[in-house]
Amino acid sequence: MPRTLLLAVLLWFHTAVPVTGQETALKIGQDRFIFQPNDGKAGRPITVWTYQPKEMASHSLVLFVMHGVQRDGERYRNEWQPYADRAKALLLVPEFSTANFPGSAGYSVAKPDLNSADDDLPPATYSALEKIFDRAVKLTGLNALDYRLYGHSAGGQFVHRFIMLYPTARAKVAVAANAGWYMMPDFDVRFPYGLKGSGIDSAKLKEAFAKKLIILLGEKDDDPKHPLLNRGAGAMRQGNHRLARGQNFFRTAQLAAGKLNMPLQWEIARVADADHNNAKMAVFAAPLLLK
Repeated sequence: MPRTLLLAVLLWFHTAVPVTGQETALKIGQDRFIFQPNDGKAGRPITVWTYQPKEMASHSLVLFVMHGVQRDGERYRNEWQPYADRAKALLLVPEFSTANFPGSAGYSVAKPDLNSADDDLPPATYSALEKIFDRAVKLTGLNALDYRLYGHSAGGQFVHRFIMLYPTARAKVAVAANAGWYMMPDFDVRFPYGLKGSGIDSAKLKEAFAKKLIILLGEKDDDPKHPLLNRGAGAMRQGNHRLARGQNFFRTAQLAAGKLNMPLQWEIARVADADHNNAKMAVFAAPLLLK
């Protein structure tokens, strides 16, 4: 092959081969990209399932949805797609696989090392969220400065802990739905069931109480024998089922805010006829998040 032709072919190959998924603009409709918690280092990749409505504009909202214990991000993306369509919002569902983030300690209950800058240390799940937001904004060209955050079941555990551990994060509104158990805003109860040993102090708790967090509970999520319900001693002290535990969590927050002499911006709401079911909770949660 002549040298000039070879150079031309090499140049075409270099410019025509798509760059990595992280550098390619997201498709309209359903898509996904891979996020590496520690850029440039061998880490634990996170698949981010996405949905971009056709009529999305530069000022559109961004919604994160956190999956439950089944780690089924694609299903959660599909269930929330109609609401993203209606609101013309970008939908992001990070999937924290059991292979890369095993157990509850690897996903929604990990204790952060608040002095560490290493995203490969637990909980990469928490620290990744802000970076995934920045990545998605870059891939779509949105002008968004903040995002909405929803989680159901184990995702609800993730959401309320995220708000308490990282109150300076850019989550504008958050909904924690049907969490199985909680990190109570109580300095006398040891982590992960309370704040003792969590790294959270009164100043950070005040910041968390100033965030818009809605505790969303299904009125029929009251089965004390649900197969996925944590029945350990620490969880049982919070209540016999998810509904009772959520109500107890909110009451504890009210008491703690009173002791700190500050208003509580958190809210609690119950969904009639809803059991432990994301699809039923999403009907009620979507208007709270996407208005």
